[in-house]
Amino acid sequence: MISVVIPTLNDEAVLGRTLQPLVAAAIDGLVSEVIVVDAGSTDATLEIADDAGCRIIEEALSSDDRWGAGETIARRDWILRLEPRAWLSPGWEAAARDHMERHPGRSAVFPGKAGGTLGWLGLGAPAPLARLAPVARLSKGGAPRRMAVPLAPLNQRR
Repeated sequence: MISVVIPTLNDEAVLGRTLQPLVAAAIDGLVSEVIVVDAGSTDATLEIADDAGCRIIEEALSSDDRWGAGETIARRDWILRLEPRAWLSPGWEAAARDHMERHPGRSAVFPGKAGGTLGWLGLGAPAPLARLAPVARLSKGGAPRRMAVPLAPLNQRR
């Protein structure tokens, strides 16, 4: 159902935690693949991604271009853009399933709150975002639907 795309660059310190919640979702069939698009890491980022069974693309690309490279090879109808320093808390799977069932053609942004988690998608860290979108929606642009979770103050967003 979902292809997860994670752009990386020297993210060994956080990548394991980011990948951990995806395991149960993969076992349940919600996450079909995790694509790591790396821009030249010199630490153990690629080894961690490989050990976790991720598909890996190594290209010296900007962050925006890394998103696009991952989305281009994604094999599923939904893509979850996930920052490498973000993590999903328990319950994120139910929120994602609910959104996909109730809003099949709409994307959603799951914003964080300072020092806490991202609502049901529970992203920890100072407000990186997770965006869940149908593949067709990514090419159309437009504002994604905001989930009913607290937002971080603007000065704390990255």
